[in-house]
Amino acid sequence: MTTLQLKERKIADLKVTCHNLEARHRNERELWKEQDTNRLKKIGKLTDLIVMLQQHIAKIEASCEALIAEKSEIMKINKQLEAVIARQADLIATLQGRLTQNSSNSSRPSSTDGLKSVIHNSRVTSGKKPGGQIGHEGHGLSMTEQLKEELASGGVNVEVVEHGNPELDYITKYELDVCLTVVVKEHRFHEGEAIPDNLQNPVNYGIDLKALSVYLSTEGLMSAQRVSEFVKIMTGGMLTPSKATILAFQGEVSGKLADEVEAIRESVMISPVLNVDETPIKCTQRLAKNGDFMDTVKGTTYNLCVRTYSTKDTVHLTLNPRKDDAGVEADGILPAYAGRKVHDHDKKFFKYGSMEQGECNAHVGRYLKEIDELTKHEWPMKMGKLLLDILRHKKLDIANNRNAMEDESFKRYSDEYDAILNLGKKEIDRLNPKSIIRRKTQNLLSRLEQYKYNHLLFAKDYSVPYSNNEAERDFRWIKVHQKVSGCHRSYRGAGTMIRLMSFTRTLKKRKIPIFEGLKSVLQRIPVLA
Repeated sequence: MTTLQLKERKIADLKVTCHNLEARHRNERELWKEQDTNRLKKIGKLTDLIVMLQQHIAKIEASCEALIAEKSEIMKINKQLEAVIARQADLIATLQGRLTQNSSNSSRPSSTDGLKSVIHNSRVTSGKKPGGQIGHEGHGLSMTEQLKEELASGGVNVEVVEHGNPELDYITKYELDVCLTVVVKEHRFHEGEAIPDNLQNPVNYGIDLKALSVYLSTEGLMSAQRVSEFVKIMTGGMLTPSKATILAFQGEVSGKLADEVEAIRESVMISPVLNVDETPIKCTQRLAKNGDFMDTVKGTTYNLCVRTYSTKDTVHLTLNPRKDDAGVEADGILPAYAGRKVHDHDKKFFKYGSMEQGECNAHVGRYLKEIDELTKHEWPMKMGKLLLDILRHKKLDIANNRNAMEDESFKRYSDEYDAILNLGKKEIDRLNPKSIIRRKTQNLLSRLEQYKYNHLLFAKDYSVPYSNNEAERDFRWIKVHQKVSGCHRSYRGAGTMIRLMSFTRTLKKRKIPIFEGLKSVLQRIPVLA
């Protein structure tokens, strides 16, 4: 094969190869176009899907933003509701505390405890069995020494009642009784004799009946109408003094008490320790502020202020139309008194005299009990126990004829007092800052801290009592009288009762027979003056 043929053959092979490559290229190109078309379709679908997903994501993001905003608002409302719930829970606890308040955990009198309430006893048990202890002498009815003397002198009528044969031996049994009889005294004034004021009428009531009526209406706390009925019943209807007459008896005795009341006042002024307290009584009249006339109401009552200045043997009661500084000034006691006072944390009393004034720890003990029931904290009971421990120490010292507490012991109690106050300040942080209970607890803590000297004065000076119960006991008759009579009709009548009770309460404390004292006043015979 020639060279030309070889080249032509090679050219022919190259043409075949080129044709095959072109065919292959054409096929691959068509395949690529087809694949490209399919990819474009997929890209289009994916693009649509992406757009759809983006739209969905946008909706979700918008929904999430709305939910986040809603969550923020809900959290804000939740915080507000939590604060409301906390306030309501505190208010509920406070109101429950008020419902459970009684004479043992507040300053409320025992008369407000109700008929079905439990009688609270704040005394600490001694561990002894109830009843008479071994070695205790019993007491039975027997004749007093005074009655024996009257029997021996013939001053008492003895009625002998025979049982059985009088000729046989007998055993004597005495029966003690009283007999209320009407005594008529005929006064004959001969010519030239002056007739006293108490016998100006043709018929007059005697001193014994007047004294008995005043005694029953004061110490007996009987209404004038009931006293009138009592006299009528006991005399078989022979004597029937009217209600107005009974009130006139009271006014007559009260009008003759000027010297006696002045003697009571002088006794109060020279006393080294004075218990002061005040309480309201109800009346339909009260003295106007300018003092020229009476304010009178219908369908309601005013609260008048009765203030007592009490010692161990004296009761000086005063009446004022209002509970203010003007009444204290009008009484004229505290502005001139130089001794030590004990009261129930009435701040207006601190304006008079020195700071040598004792606080009533019995009141504080009740407040501490209330805080303990409301908060369940440790410090109230610890403080109450500490005050009682100091009181026991004082009583033991007095029993051993010691007139003052050792400095070391007093310092130990004082340091413990401060430690309990610090504990209270820590425990109070657990309470809500806006809590009513926290505010009440804070007030008591502040009082105990600020007036520490006054609360511990009873331990520093043994002449100062632990509590103001001396004055409170002298007030109890007012609450009983108010239950019996409701209120006073006139300011003058209230003043009459206050003067009479000052006199009779003082006689009772000094163990002076009240009935005889009233008779002496009616006869203008000095009793205390």
